[in-house]
Order: sequence, then C-alpha cells, then structure tokens
Amino acid sequence: MPVDRRKLLAFGGVLAASGVLGNGLPAGADRAWAGEPVLSHRVTLADVTELEEATDLVAAWDLRHGGRLAAEQGMAILRWALRLLRDDVPGDLRDRWGSAAGYLADWTGWALFDSGRHEAARVAFGRGLELADAAADGDLRTQVLCDLASQAVFCHDPVAALRWVEPVGPRAVAPPLVSAVHGVRAEAYAVLGDHERVWAEIDRSEVAATRSATRPSPHWLSAFRDETGMHASTGYAAFLLARSKTDLTAGRASAQALSRLSAATTALAETRVRARLFAHARLFAHARLAATHLAHPDGDVATGVDRARRVIDQAGSMRSARLSRDLRTLRVAVVRHEHRGDVRQVGQDVDRLLDLAS
Repeated sequence: MPVDRRKLLAFGGVLAASGVLGNGLPAGADRAWAGEPVLSHRVTLADVTELEEATDLVAAWDLRHGGRLAAEQGMAILRWALRLLRDDVPGDLRDRWGSAAGYLADWTGWALFDSGRHEAARVAFGRGLELADAAADGDLRTQVLCDLASQAVFCHDPVAALRWVEPVGPRAVAPPLVSAVHGVRAEAYAVLGDHERVWAEIDRSEVAATRSATRPSPHWLSAFRDETGMHASTGYAAFLLARSKTDLTAGRASAQALSRLSAATTALAETRVRARLFAHARLFAHARLAATHLAHPDGDVATGVDRARRVIDQAGSMRSARLSRDLRTLRVAVVRHEHRGDVRQVGQDVDRLLDLAS
C-alpha cells in the first residue's frame, strides 16, 4: 500500500480545514454545514477508485499515527459514501462500492476502538458487516468479525470474541484471513488461560498463512493481514498467556512471545518506508517485547530497556487507548528491576507518558 506522504498530509489538512471534524467547528457552524445542499452525482468507476484510495489513506494514517484523527477522517468520508450508496450508485457498481464503503467502515471502527470510543466503534463495525453482507463479500465480513473479536479481547470479553470468530473453512475466505481468525481465537483463549487451545489455534494460524490463494484477494488484504500480522497476533496471544500467571514456571508462553513479537518488529521495519507506514503498529510489538523481557525470568533486562526506550521516544505523539494499556503493563513489569537506574528511568518516563494520555 504505497503512500505519498505529501498527499496524505494534504488529505488530513483538507478534512481539518473543511469542517468535517465536528468538534473543532465554531459554535453553530455545524448547523450551518448541515443545511448545505448535498453535492451528489451518479457514481462512476473513477469514484469507486477514489473511495478505495481514500480508505487506504485513512488506514495509512491510523497505522502511522493511531486512531484519533483517522477515525474523524473515516467517519466523514463514510457519511458521503453511504449517502451516494442510497441514491446514486448504478447496479453494476453497487457491490464494489458497498465493499469499499464496508472496508472504510471497518477501518473507521478500528480507529475508533484504538482511540477508546468503543460504542462508536461497534456501530461502525456493524455498518461494515451490513455492507459486506449486502455486497456478498465474505472476505470483508471475516475481516470485520476479526476486528470485532479483537475489540472484545481488549475489553476482557473473550467469550464474545470467540462468538464473533467461528472457525472458517480453508476455501471460504482468503488464507491470510483464515490465519487471522485463528490468531484472534488464540488471543481469546489466552485471556481465558486455556493453554492447549492457544497453542492449537496458533498452529492453525501458521498453517493457514502458508496456503496459496485460489482466487484473487481484495486489494486491501496486504495492509496488515500478512505474515507480519500473523506474527503480531500469535505473539500477542503468547504475551497474554504469559500474563495470565499460569505459565510462569514452564516459560513457554513468554519464550514464544519474545520470538514472535521480535519477528513482527523486524518485518515492520524492513525498509524505511515500511517503518514509517507501520510506526504505530510497531510500537505495540516493542512495548509487549519490553514488558516480556522485564517481567519474565527468560527475558533480557538490557533488551527490555532498549525496546522500552524505542516506545518512549515515539509514543508521545500517539493518542491510543490500546497503547496506553500496553504502557501500563510495561510500567508493572518495570517494578521487578527498579533497583537498576536505567530501568527506574524507564518507569519514570512511562509515568510521564501516561500522565499526558490521561
């Protein structure tokens, strides 16, 4: 998903300046905007392509900066896309327009979730499911369900997460999405402390990731549903299992978390462009690696400090409820080694970041 940086920044600036962000408008301006006529036209293939590119830009902004502004961008564009879908999309383009709008709804839901607006996120995800069903888009439906399940894991509701993502057949959707289903199921079972099912789902996720596609995949699939995403998800499952305090003796979960999250951070920084694009996503893996190194006997304290410093140096510009939680987990892990000056400084810097985020 190549991104032109100037185009991306201009896109964000236009939205901010044009008043679609809502909360930044002068008093009464939102009512004035609501009274403006809707400029619509019959949708063409060029419009569909533009909607898909706009969604890629929203996704890129979220992956780089976190969900706060990406959510506002996504909601503004989604309102426009849904208005046109209701009135002005010809029949031969409706499925593709619906799929594009559904993917935008999904990513907007993810950005809302990342910024801590959970009810609004569920509404956006629900709209994504409706659009996926209307377009008969099984790949998109599975993508949205995985994101709903991820939100449920974050909200400590693993049973709901498992309800969202029932196992899918290998030919039902694209292999990376089958892998993602098993990955998020592993995360849910990790919250439940169910060792056997965690490792079984991780194995299934890895097997699915190696399968070849039997049909063309949607253009958006490579955004994060790839081998890197698989490592991030299965590493997170192992990380959650290690934190469940049922695996500290054997250490298998913490060792697997270190290995898999390390693989994810390496892949997310393979090139300068990729490192910039996935800056936000990479912070999660670094934060979880740091916490694992500092909290568990098979970790390396110096490496934990190094990973923590990478997070601290970049996290100040992020506004992410998910990242704040990982920083709190890191802060707890620091306590074990606070007799060391470098670790104590990490704790103080994390405290400062959490104060800024509150």
